[in-house]
Amino acid sequence: MQLADGNPTWAQSVIELADGNWLGVFDCWPGYDDPGPYKPLMITLTSTDRGVSWQERAVMADGADEGKGFWHGRPIRLADDSLYSLLWAADMTQSDKGPVDLPTHFVRGDVGGTTWDTPVPTSLPGQTTSIVQLADGRLAALYTWRQAEQPGFMLVLSDTSGEEWDVSNQVRLWDATGQTHIGINSAEKYPRSHDMIAFGAPSLMALESGELLASWWCTDKSITHPRWARVAV
Repeated sequence: MQLADGNPTWAQSVIELADGNWLGVFDCWPGYDDPGPYKPLMITLTSTDRGVSWQERAVMADGADEGKGFWHGRPIRLADDSLYSLLWAADMTQSDKGPVDLPTHFVRGDVGGTTWDTPVPTSLPGQTTSIVQLADGRLAALYTWRQAEQPGFMLVLSDTSGEEWDVSNQVRLWDATGQTHIGINSAEKYPRSHDMIAFGAPSLMALESGELLASWWCTDKSITHPRWARVAV
């Protein structure tokens, strides 16, 4: 699949909307021969025939006017059938440094996934995230924290519908201190800076027991593998 504004790649699994339609969420990347500057954004496509065809393209997050880039939005369908997502965000205005991480942003979408609000910054410092809504309406997020003295995966809750997060009481599920990269030193600029990363891809789901099941991949003693944890809320 190729669009006028880049080559889309799946950001997460398909979401079934309230009306039964499917929503596909995509990161957009430049083509190999694209001469223009890299402008990361996220789009959605809708399918009314269970994935046979896709249409109703909508921009989920585009920060070009603010000099921002957005990646890895993984929206969830909330109890009221609207959509919510956290976004890895970066300042794209410093060409000598490449994308510079900003606090994670959040964005809300309508029940059809065709209209999205402007992304707003949160208090979370991470990159890729995974979110679930708990039975009591709170949100839980597992996020990748790389730019930290003690990097790793953090689990955090929100009592304010994802606008503010209780960072002071977050829980570390994996400590990646000293194990952030594999082998040789990586490049300083994204995306080449991620060629040698040693952990990533957090995933979170709610169990019928009320517990959370978290998973991720990581590297320990030179062995890269998946790990998981059950967490009582």
